[in-house]
Amino acid sequence: MTYETVIGLEVHVQLSTASKMFCTCAVAFGAPPNTLTCPVCLGLPGSLPVLNRRAVEFGIRTALALECRIHPESQFHRKNYYYPDLPKNYQISQYQYLTHPPLATGGTLSVPSGKEVPGGPHGIRTEIKNMNSLRSVERALRFEEARQRQLLDGGNLVAQETRHWDEGREITFSSREKEEAQDYRYFPEPDLVPVQIDAASVEGVRAGLPELPDARRRRYVEAFGLPEHDAAVLTATRPMAEFFERAAAAFPKPKVVSNWLIGDVSAYLNAEGREIDQVPIRPESLAALLVLVEAGTLSGPSAKEVLEEMLRTGRTAEVIVAERGLVQISDEAMLDKVIQEVITEHPGPVGDVGAGKVQAVTFLVGQVMKKTRGRANPALVNRLIRERLRVP
Repeated sequence: MTYETVIGLEVHVQLSTASKMFCTCAVAFGAPPNTLTCPVCLGLPGSLPVLNRRAVEFGIRTALALECRIHPESQFHRKNYYYPDLPKNYQISQYQYLTHPPLATGGTLSVPSGKEVPGGPHGIRTEIKNMNSLRSVERALRFEEARQRQLLDGGNLVAQETRHWDEGREITFSSREKEEAQDYRYFPEPDLVPVQIDAASVEGVRAGLPELPDARRRRYVEAFGLPEHDAAVLTATRPMAEFFERAAAAFPKPKVVSNWLIGDVSAYLNAEGREIDQVPIRPESLAALLVLVEAGTLSGPSAKEVLEEMLRTGRTAEVIVAERGLVQISDEAMLDKVIQEVITEHPGPVGDVGAGKVQAVTFLVGQVMKKTRGRANPALVNRLIRERLRVP
């Protein structure tokens, strides 16, 4: 039988507020036990929750970034259940039903998890917990998909339950039957009025949004003339996008800057497991390096060598080049002397060139570059060798 796998993702995102959602207790980690609590946290009689305005603003901000629809009214309900760390035995939740939708709907987020295979419009819902990496998510989903297909092929039903992922054994196992909404005994939160959000408030939040990745990608393609691939890589993180823009402002050849960032810089970052804002190089320093390359002061191989030290130490290209004596050699008399040495030492390739095997010129150029430790101007070396060996 053919099945369609339906995957949904439940994402827990902590808003960066200074205090909790319904009280003034600080949001912090590492404090001694029972110090960041109050009567509202504990649900003591007579305590009243107060909605955190900043949290609502951040919720609207997130919804707008995901291109969701902002609903003008949102209502809170009590969700009743027991957890050892939930002494009042309920949490205050936004509860979706026909006349009181949640804060926002309709946006998209393109990361999968949580699992279903047919049995109703979208099958029986099975929830998987305890996945702490994208790799674990993928492996858990593959296991669960195979498990549910095997059940259905054998004529069995998929249970609506919560399962845990065992990283060591690479299997899921049942932890509890999944509750339905009525099991939580939802009822309207009596101590909080519905949230009213007018259009002016939404537009005020929208005006404060930074440029979002999709808009920035489009701008890189349209304003800088970058390929879609370059624009996507550069805007994958805000630090990389900001680094690119500052470097391109100092060295106004965006495609050249992009090539170095996507190529050698990214290779170094990937090898070190770091991001661009975790290394000491500054955008203006990269631009200064590219100026040296464009002016012919520094060869390509030498520039790569210098870049590695810049990424590692934060020192400028000018200092490293002067210290190591890496200025590109473009003096024809000096290069001619080295070329003569290479011709004398490699009669075989020289004979190949004379026999019409012009590709042997590349080998000879490489030998000159090796003798000069990458400092020779490769284009000039190529021309001088061809002239010396009378290659058209």
